[in-house]
Amino acid sequence: MWRCRAADLTLLRAGGVYTDFYTTNFPTGAIRGAFTRYTFAIPTAAANRVQYGVAVMVNEAMGSSLAFDEVIVDLAQLSAADQLKAYEELSGRTLYSQSVQVLDTMSGFQNSLFSHANDTPADLGTFSLFARGGYTVGKRDDTRDQAGASLSRPYILGGIDTTFLPNASAGIAVAYADGTDKFRNNLGQTSVSTIAGLGYVSLNVARVVVQGVVGYGKSEIATTRNMPTLGRLSSSRHNGDGWSMAARVALPYAIAPDATLSPYAQLDTQNASIDAYTETTLPESTNAAQPGFLGRPPLGGALQSPDAYKDKDFGVEVGALLKARVSPVAHVPPRGWLSPVP
Repeated sequence: MWRCRAADLTLLRAGGVYTDFYTTNFPTGAIRGAFTRYTFAIPTAAANRVQYGVAVMVNEAMGSSLAFDEVIVDLAQLSAADQLKAYEELSGRTLYSQSVQVLDTMSGFQNSLFSHANDTPADLGTFSLFARGGYTVGKRDDTRDQAGASLSRPYILGGIDTTFLPNASAGIAVAYADGTDKFRNNLGQTSVSTIAGLGYVSLNVARVVVQGVVGYGKSEIATTRNMPTLGRLSSSRHNGDGWSMAARVALPYAIAPDATLSPYAQLDTQNASIDAYTETTLPESTNAAQPGFLGRPPLGGALQSPDAYKDKDFGVEVGALLKARVSPVAHVPPRGWLSPVP
């Protein structure tokens, strides 16, 4: 498999390019076979532009690298239907999860700290410890550019805060989350572990509560991309980071002696950066974390991201918080024939 000059195509098609092996028994050489050029037909049955785009890339990539030529040889032996499946697997529709998980994690930390800031503050001039935790589950939709997934993310957050003025409090926290997206149709998974530092400030000015949260986190990312049609599995371990910033304005008012309703408006932004990385691709039946299975070089199909890439999110939220205190009711003995009358 090689990239030949246009002037040589006529000779190639005519079978005028061949292999010639020289051995001890055949010192003058022995012709073993002629080379022919295989051209991938662009699939007219492509279900979407992702399949079409990968097919065009494959057709142009012949001879670009020995590793990818292995993929092309395997593709050439597949049926047309399986070729379309392989194009999907090569398209990288699972890659979005890395930055999206960093953004989601930083947003979750931020909202947890907002929730704590709305709790009863510490006494003036004193410090208090706090902790929160939870487990997030959900689903990501399958779209033309993104593979659907089920997500899970346990997290924990703890810190210290103080009320430094009668109407002002502030605190700092450390948070950890371990999220995983498992992709549908056996396409693999992406895990993102994040540890972050955050801080908040809360001010109550003329019954208007103004709050702000900032945070920065470092992430460790482990990706696994299954390519079952091609019998390959690609994996990588690399790093990323993210930061978040948010502001909230609320106007609490009492709706009952022990109940408060607080309408609020919030602006927030999160940013993620994923470091450059290169995957290792091995036969699907082997351990993807073991480079060069049995001493052989990794297979073609690995993805290389030579530069760091960034992602960001911006949100506007309007809502209301209801806080109510339920007090125990004192027991009053019933009056009547079952109880003595004073």
